[in-house]
Amino acid sequence: MFETKNKKLRIVLECICMPIFLACISFTLIYTVLSVKIVNPKLALDTVRTVFGGNGIFEFPNRQDIYNKEDDPNPSGGYVRIEDIEYPHFNTVFGELEIPKIERTLNLIMGESEQSITDGAAMFTSSYIPGYGGTTLVTTHNNNVVRLDRIEAGDEIIIRTNYGTYKYAVREISIVSKDDREAFKVSQTGNELVFFTCYPLRKPSNATQRMVVYADLVSGPGIVR
Repeated sequence: MFETKNKKLRIVLECICMPIFLACISFTLIYTVLSVKIVNPKLALDTVRTVFGGNGIFEFPNRQDIYNKEDDPNPSGGYVRIEDIEYPHFNTVFGELEIPKIERTLNLIMGESEQSITDGAAMFTSSYIPGYGGTTLVTTHNNNVVRLDRIEAGDEIIIRTNYGTYKYAVREISIVSKDDREAFKVSQTGNELVFFTCYPLRKPSNATQRMVVYADLVSGPGIVR
């Protein structure tokens, strides 16, 4: 009797539970890779290795930093080769974002995790790194930029990375619904910075709007293959 029950249990585990488990793991891996639309597929693979630790357990690593503000990364000739860029892993500091008008500088962190948004300015993995072309989408908590409402069209935003410095001129500021996906749309063309945060700026939680700053690239090395 016990052998029969064990055999039935083994059949259930092998034929039903195990395929479901493997399907869930496969879906998670595929979604993670496809959702990372940065210019190099290596970043997608690195993200998978980072999120899934050596034991296959979902985890976020300790903060890493590949940016040193003492270095001078600005390349000669106005461009940088894609193979020379050290791509950031998820949850890695790879630069800083400065808004001179409000005297605020934040760490620029790859990946829009809650930790990254709290600790600095988080760049969405579904957007493009500065210099490659396309939209660079960045966000932070409003308590990190409580004076952002002082910014105006024409003001400067600076992004310094481990491979170059990029200066942007503010083109437009909008207040939109948090559900307005068109306001945060990522384009494959142009060199636009979209920086947003919860609004009102001094509301600690449950903000239903977003303050969005659109800025155009003025200078910075282009990334070439």
